[in-house]
Amino acid sequence: MYHKGLTFAPGQLNLYLRRIKEWGKKEYEISIALICLKMYKDVTPGEYFIAFPPKMQYEKELGKTHILSTEQLREFLNKYWDENTITDVTIFRRNPKEDLFKIPIQIKRFGLGKELGGNTKNFIMFLRNLQKLPYNENRLVILRENVKRLKPQEIVDWLNRNKFPFPEVILLHQKPNMDMELYQLKPNNGTFSTRVLTKNQIMDMD
Repeated sequence: MYHKGLTFAPGQLNLYLRRIKEWGKKEYEISIALICLKMYKDVTPGEYFIAFPPKMQYEKELGKTHILSTEQLREFLNKYWDENTITDVTIFRRNPKEDLFKIPIQIKRFGLGKELGGNTKNFIMFLRNLQKLPYNENRLVILRENVKRLKPQEIVDWLNRNKFPFPEVILLHQKPNMDMELYQLKPNNGTFSTRVLTKNQIMDMD
């Protein structure tokens, strides 16, 4: 589910992140959405947008035109963005015929709370819990937080042996220099693939 009133150009969201001093859950999810947009756009160029699922009781209010400052945008997202859905963000690509191609994404963070200092075994247990979800079209993107060394090949092997409700699984690892390494865990050709986006590549998106 998405709404035009909660759909933004990547440049607008990038500027928002630059100006916000303290990040919360929403800001991390926006940054991950921008990283995913960059990844998909490099594969299939085009005009892209990011949308957030709305709280349906505010649908009429979202139909109005809103011109927002940075702080107003933060309040706007807090009020209208529904975070209790299986889809956290949706990336849209507009093709020359004006049709929209959408990529729904569910975002998770591994390495917080009881998972702090986790390892590959803990990560696979984390995936096992997600097996309980129904099959869906969302891409699963997991941000690696404060964990020990993970072995991506073991994770790939587990995904290939087990039914998993997401068609794509991507692991994100932020390096000390703020570059982001992306691990494609599913789909795969028997092993994982990696790609690095530099901090400048991420922050220069428009």
